[in-house]
Amino acid sequence: MKVESDDDLKRIIGGRVKRARKRLDRTARWLAEQTGTSRVALTQIENGRNNINATLLWKIASVLHCEMKEFFPDVPDSTSLSQTDLNTIALENKQAAEFAKKAFKKDVTK
Repeated sequence: MKVESDDDLKRIIGGRVKRARKRLDRTARWLAEQTGTSRVALTQIENGRNNINATLLWKIASVLHCEMKEFFPDVPDSTSLSQTDLNTIALENKQAAEFAKKAFKKDVTK
């Protein structure tokens, strides 16, 4: 799943919170009470309208008996480097680009 904006990420996380809650056949009101937040705030999070802080997300995961990582999309592969990235590095620092080229076994072209 590709995340292109903060709004995308809020919708993904909120949707996953909602699905986890529904798997246990619980209402938004119940989850809000269990986590010490308002039902309105929780509904806005589930619908991707509001951000959720780490503390509340941890409480939700605890109450719903799931891992926090279930709420997040996969992080893009940070073990690869694109040619565009290498070219940008080379513009700033040729030594750093050479290092990256060796580390990621890529050619730097101009």
